[in-house]
Amino acid sequence: MKKVLVLALVVVLAGVSAAGYFFLGAKIANGETQLSLGQKRLEAGSRALEAGGDLLQAGEQKLSRGKHAYDEAEKNPFLVLGSEVLNGGKDFTNARDRIGSGGKKIAAGKATVSAGERRLDAGQARLSQGRQQLSMAEDARIACGLATIFLFVLLVALGLFWRRSLARSVR
Repeated sequence: MKKVLVLALVVVLAGVSAAGYFFLGAKIANGETQLSLGQKRLEAGSRALEAGGDLLQAGEQKLSRGKHAYDEAEKNPFLVLGSEVLNGGKDFTNARDRIGSGGKKIAAGKATVSAGERRLDAGQARLSQGRQQLSMAEDARIACGLATIFLFVLLVALGLFWRRSLARSVR
């Protein structure tokens, strides 16, 4: 009777190991798909961040040129006097407002690019963590497969070795 229980236990363990192998196989396939999608999103985010950085740099250069032109115009007394007489000084007021607005846009752009860099770094960390988990799952699947093979070999060996006493137990 003990031998029948041992064989039944080996059958159950082999079945659980086989089920674990197939379950992990399905999870690994899903994980690989998610990893691939994550890599594509990371690459798209990297390209968008690069484009945003280029746009920010162009805006900074444009603002710098605008400040320089304003400073040069402000040094010219004829332009200042002409603006005061013809427009009541609105030209320089508008230019100062545009420079201030451009500075605010540049600051907002820097904050956005910085936030994008942080999100990209977080995405890279999550992708690395996902790869690590996928590797561990593959190792576990291999272990389940080897356990299944070992338990089935053990089951056959015990069945052959105990066949006469098992036949008597069944009768």
